[in-house]
Amino acid sequence: AMLKTGLSALASRRMKSLSGGQQQRAWIAMILAQQAGILLLDEPINHLDLNHQVEIMDLLVDLRQQGKTLIVVLHDLNLAAQFADQLIVLAENRLQAFGPPAEVLTSELITRLYQVPVDIHHDRDGLPYIRTLRQAS
Repeated sequence: AMLKTGLSALASRRMKSLSGGQQQRAWIAMILAQQAGILLLDEPINHLDLNHQVEIMDLLVDLRQQGKTLIVVLHDLNLAAQFADQLIVLAENRLQAFGPPAEVLTSELITRLYQVPVDIHHDRDGLPYIRTLRQAS
């Protein structure tokens, strides 16, 4: 598990001495050591800088490619769209949308749920990303 998470060189260090990204990877290594087939992760990139966010998300993609089932709670919709195969959008304790990111993330849905006008754009791979629209003051 430490090899898969890139933590072997840090094996002798205490958890509190690790950076935020290293701690997140250490928690994931602990989960991997249990050899669970399904991983439930609540905000695994919370409070991490962009580099560490991508590092953790890449690790999760690798785990998915190894046959693990991942259920990940994320509030960053753009990051979720970039890394997830399927999105589940919940609001007001109800399912609002489910499916591939390109089908789920619509300007109508995001504007309705967050009361913020948005445009949805697509990158070269067809993945959606959200851009908020500034309202005139």
